[in-house]
Amino acid sequence: MRPGERVEVLFSSDILCPAPPRYEPGRSVIAFLSNGNGRWWTVGMSYGTRHPTNPADVDAYRRVVTAARDAQARSAPPHRKETANSEQEHLDWQVRAALHPATRWDGLYELSRGAAALTRAQRQQLAHGFTTQPSFDLTVAQMLTTLRGFPHKDFDRATANVLETVFVEQGAPPWISKAFDLLRERHGEKPEPRTPWYKRVPSKSPIEAKAEQARALARDWLSFKKRHGLKPRRLVFLAAPLVDETGGTLPF
Repeated sequence: MRPGERVEVLFSSDILCPAPPRYEPGRSVIAFLSNGNGRWWTVGMSYGTRHPTNPADVDAYRRVVTAARDAQARSAPPHRKETANSEQEHLDWQVRAALHPATRWDGLYELSRGAAALTRAQRQQLAHGFTTQPSFDLTVAQMLTTLRGFPHKDFDRATANVLETVFVEQGAPPWISKAFDLLRERHGEKPEPRTPWYKRVPSKSPIEAKAEQARALARDWLSFKKRHGLKPRRLVFLAAPLVDETGGTLPF
């Protein structure tokens, strides 16, 4: 595609599951497309459309996409023999993507599953990246999972600031209980597994059950801060620049 070129992409907004790509009038979109038989379509359904909110987000995507393209070119014939450690290069790319909030989910999607052995330097990179540019979505829990067992006081403080902000601004989104318990773990606590709201209060409506769980989490958060003498500060809340069911808004 050339700059300024117009393309028509086939998609359906009526599909609910799997979540479809989202193209909204007047809203910028970074789309991952493929074509064939003279038609364009979105790769990976909802995964294939991202919605940047500022030029920095666009630049972040441009950097990681360019890095991925270059790595793939190096691993393809006739250069394949020259790139003996493509797995390490893939891991480096994931860490790089996880440093910026806009692409953090893309980097942590695999890292948070624990398949790769991160070096201490890479964990340090991730902790520093989150501390300097925190996010306020599912990637908080993913980052805590990825850095499990890696001590970093600045990261702990930054995470507490994020959770304080989210509790005030959003209440209790689905991922926050996981993030909260992982932070408790980092402070030496051993949280008991939480019962999901839909099993906890079966006799109540979903709205009532969710509200009760949110109140319980808020009480636990206050107690946790008191136990450890924490005084987290509220940050400027930056809502996830993503459409529902994509990237950092996916259920944990």
